Amino acid sequence: MSTKHAQFIRILTAPCLIALALVCILAVCDDSFFSSYFNMGAIIFCLSVLPASAYLFVRIKKCEDKVTLRNKERHAAMLFSAIGYILGGIFIFVFPTNQKEKALMLTYVFSMIITVILNYAFKFKSSAHTCAFSGPIAILCHRVSPFFAILYAILIPIITSSLKLKRHTVAQLIVGIFIPIVAMVFALLIVPYIPQ
Repeated sequence: MSTKHAQFIRILTAPCLIALALVCILAVCDDSFFSSYFNMGAIIFCLSVLPASAYLFVRIKKCEDKVTLRNKERHAAMLFSAIGYILGGIFIFVFPTNQKEKALMLTYVFSMIITVILNYAFKFKSSAHTCAFSGPIAILCHRVSPFFAILYAILIPIITSSLKLKRHTVAQLIVGIFIPIVAMVFALLIVPYIPQ
């Protein structure tokens, strides 16, 4: 795999795009998943639009080299994603939302919390990229059909591209895959006890 192909794969599977695809698939496959178009739009904003704006924010400011740009993009993406997930977490408690919406948003919130703890408390840079791809597949398998598990095969080129670009180690990539699965289980256990 060439460097250009690796970069293209990572762009194509950017977390904000995968989150958008997830919301669209859920809306199409389960017309009762989102209780309103407002809720659906708010969740898209928190999971996709706000995190995506991080890249635009960084590009506005000129960087001396590609390494500096990449580091700034990574930190900005984590910051904007965290803000989006926190806002989403607040949204599901402030506005009327159903259990499916709560479980979806809490899966992202818990994934973020686990990732932040690993990154800053344990200095283990788990892959947010594999995390952001694995989570939606787990959600689709649970909410729509277990046949969506076949999409896990796409993780092979994602992992290969990350290794090619030396973004993560194999361990960091694998841990990233399991983070959202654990987060989803936590969310599903907690949601039934949240007042409607």
